[in-house]
Amino acid sequence: MRILGQDLKKGEFPLTWLGLAYALIFLLNFGGGIVAALQGNWDSVGLAIGSLVLFLVPFVAEKGLRIYIPAFFSLLISLFLYATIILGQIEHYYQKFWWWDVMLHSGSGVAFGLVGLVVILVFFRQGRIAAKPIVLCLFSFCFALSVGLLWEVFEFSGDQLFHTNMQQRQTGVVDTMKDEIMDTIGALIGSVIGYLYLRNNLVKPVEKELDKTIEKNRPQPRQ
Repeated sequence: MRILGQDLKKGEFPLTWLGLAYALIFLLNFGGGIVAALQGNWDSVGLAIGSLVLFLVPFVAEKGLRIYIPAFFSLLISLFLYATIILGQIEHYYQKFWWWDVMLHSGSGVAFGLVGLVVILVFFRQGRIAAKPIVLCLFSFCFALSVGLLWEVFEFSGDQLFHTNMQQRQTGVVDTMKDEIMDTIGALIGSVIGYLYLRNNLVKPVEKELDKTIEKNRPQPRQ
């Protein structure tokens, strides 16, 4: 069984600093839900449960769909969920720090832009599609924007079901548009990094991990 990019026996957990960090953030999310329950804040309990469910997505993707997800990226997903739901909503960081929302949306835009690039490169290197680098990067840009849009749907659903205030009811449209603008900027940055990777290999810090992810997601030849 593979968890966080490592081949493990059943019941084992990756005892690396990435695996331990992932487990710690999971426990912090769980603890946030317990504290909210003790305080009778059931809206926050619902959000905490939702974040714990999303935590399982990398494991489902790797085990059920046989998709390799870099351990570092799984950690980034867990950090994003913790920063958004636990710190942002339960600890009210959105109100305490004006730049909190900006940081999360721009950063996630860059990350999902690179994810979109990896997805399309897997098909490209398998020979299933043929396109110029600029077209591949356009796909990664659109992919990141789509994820940002789905996150806005998640925020709206949370506000309606759990009576939270993720979209800032007083300025909901303005808040949503600011989020989408930051998603767009982040997606553009991620796409530019991808373009430099494809054309000139000018992004050495991410080149090795991108190559590894693409290679591990190649379909295995049938025996």
